[in-house]
Amino acid sequence: MSSSFKSIIITLPFFIEGEAAVLTAFCQSFIDAVHLRKPDCTEAQMEALIAAVDPACRNKLVLHSHYALVKKYGLKGVHLNQKKLAELDLNDYADVQCSYSAHSLAEIEVLCKRDFAYFFLSPVFDSISKLGYGARIDLDEVAAFCKKHPSQILIALGGVIPAHYSLLKGCGFKGAAYLGYCWQRTN
Repeated sequence: MSSSFKSIIITLPFFIEGEAAVLTAFCQSFIDAVHLRKPDCTEAQMEALIAAVDPACRNKLVLHSHYALVKKYGLKGVHLNQKKLAELDLNDYADVQCSYSAHSLAEIEVLCKRDFAYFFLSPVFDSISKLGYGARIDLDEVAAFCKKHPSQILIALGGVIPAHYSLLKGCGFKGAAYLGYCWQRTN
């Protein structure tokens, strides 16, 4: 795996015992970012998790909610979806990295002029963590999109395993995000 191919971890949606230590270990490894996605957690719960992560590693953490904590703890950035993009003023986050979750190339096409560090595109393969959530991305269309928009950074999400790297790189993806694959092995 070359360093130009980004590797991103997404947390489980619920808390696990010893999670801060696991996140610290991920951050100290080859991982480019760890996305903290806990849709039902309170701000206090999120803050407790962040505070328990080694301070030297917090610059790799990206929040999917409770964005006020980004600046308080010097985190890497914020991650948005369509709903959160409509609710936020991105100018408030101009000094941190912003990324976005999309489920189609058409959605990304509309947002290409915005200053996003990267786009998650999913599901590329059948999901490991969400049963019945099947692949819906046409890899030939991804390759054509990446040729048309070479500066856009697409991160493959959904059923990604290391054996897919060559295929993903060949289509123009510039990284992969892991949830199910990573956490099944962590446990």
